[in-house]
Amino acid sequence: MIISLKSVTIEDIELIKTWASDPYYGEFFRRFPPVFTWGDDQAVLTTFSTSYLIRQDEATIGLCSLINVDNNAKSVEYGVLIQANTKQTVKTVFESANQLRDYVFNYLDFNKAYCKILPHRKDIIRMCGLNGLKFEARLKQSCFWQGKFWDELIYCQLKSEYLEGGM
Repeated sequence: MIISLKSVTIEDIELIKTWASDPYYGEFFRRFPPVFTWGDDQAVLTTFSTSYLIRQDEATIGLCSLINVDNNAKSVEYGVLIQANTKQTVKTVFESANQLRDYVFNYLDFNKAYCKILPHRKDIIRMCGLNGLKFEARLKQSCFWQGKFWDELIYCQLKSEYLEGGM
């Protein structure tokens, strides 16, 4: 099985529109709004360079995005969405997140990659630990979603930690 990242193109918009309209993916698209805007007939990609399709062999199975790019602090927030929850999900998320961090640290030369997670998402928190991210902070009631305020947990990794750990 080969996991790879592919830049989002205009041809990928229909698939992303389908995911964005699915309530299951609501939490991801709350944090990472669609990379395009659309009306009835047309769609326009607004951020080609910050969203990547996750490919497993030749099939598209997910999306990862970079937001809150801070060029002064050399930091960026990222998120990963996987279409199906299978036995391969852990390996796929691990490999795609690793490739994304490799891009952030080695190509963009940023110092910090982080993600924000709702505390009830124990599966994602576990995945962060497996991927070398460490708990940094709890932001009390920092987002409003589905009619209530939620805390968010920040997990991060510094470039030096990434290079030391090989992740």
